[in-house]
Amino acid sequence: MAGSAWNAFLNAVATGHDGVFRVQTIHMDAYVKEFHPLVLRYDSRTDARGCSALNFGEAKGMEFDRVLILPHGPIEKYLRTGNRDEVAGSATKFYVGVTRARSSVAFLYDGECNVHCVEWEPRS
Repeated sequence: MAGSAWNAFLNAVATGHDGVFRVQTIHMDAYVKEFHPLVLRYDSRTDARGCSALNFGEAKGMEFDRVLILPHGPIEKYLRTGNRDEVAGSATKFYVGVTRARSSVAFLYDGECNVHCVEWEPRS
């Protein structure tokens, strides 16, 4: 799956920030400043929090080093429960969003996360 988030796991080039991350809202500005990710959302109803953002569908076919996903309801439920059925209705768009990244995918999410992701916090 070249050019996808799987490259974070298969990529022979380590960037020092590779994999899947959870970023709390209070750390969003620091994350964006440090990593310059493409900010993605399901559609324009999801608040971009002052960032330039693309909808998942607009990013189809594109590749970026890093992606920050602003989750909507079903993705938030998936992150909370780990149950893939939670994103069933929007799975295609979710797949497009996640697979845009070469090195890292981050979710802006404040709740408890029950999928494999690393908590990111800014350096002190």
